[in-house]
Amino acid sequence: QLGWYHEISLEAGLAGTYQWFLENQQRFRG
Repeated sequence: QLGWYHEISLEAGLAGTYQWFLENQQRFRG
């Protein structure tokens, strides 16, 4: 029953990480 919840939270986590990367990529480029 937790399978669907885990899948959604995983997608949300990846989306959050990607959004964070987009916001901070200028910092990585220098």
